[in-house]
Amino acid sequence: MKKLPIIIAIVIVGVIVVIYFVTQGTESENTNQVNIESDTNIAAMQENTYTGEYFDLLKPSDWVQSQVTGTLVSFHNANDVHPEGSAAKNIDFNSYIAITYDIANENSLAVINDSLVDGMKTSVPSAKVIASSDDTVDGLPVKFNVITMTQQEVDITVFLAVYLRDDNFYTLTGNTTTAKWLENKDLFYKTARSLDFKI
Repeated sequence: MKKLPIIIAIVIVGVIVVIYFVTQGTESENTNQVNIESDTNIAAMQENTYTGEYFDLLKPSDWVQSQVTGTLVSFHNANDVHPEGSAAKNIDFNSYIAITYDIANENSLAVINDSLVDGMKTSVPSAKVIASSDDTVDGLPVKFNVITMTQQEVDITVFLAVYLRDDNFYTLTGNTTTAKWLENKDLFYKTARSLDFKI
């Protein structure tokens, strides 16, 4: 079994970090906005479909689509509200979803997933996997991971979905503050399960 080159894992982790820093500067236009319930977010997603070159997916209707170098597509929640004085408020953290892909080099889904998770743990020493599971999306095997970490004094929960299609693998990451994990958890899983790959 061939090992996934560590450079690919580092690049993907780098993309995750870049997206984090790019989206943190987006200001919320209404700092008094009440948090939207998880069920409301999911209902709104059903009316909003992203159509891309490689896949379609349901996206949160109130999130902003952006194109960040190294991603196929990304979305961030420009309406994230954090408590005054919190580290997340101080850096204007925005929850986001990003999708990337790379060549699998004949590696199995398990090898790719483990390499990505290990690369994340190496890059961010506070990273800990708190949940992982196997699933099938659009007839393809997928691994779901939930990872907690701390960056710039912000406790973050990362949802990582890894898909294997032919000799390519795709990653969908959803990043949010740990305080907002329960609010965004269903939305991240729903988005990950909605991927409809094109032939």
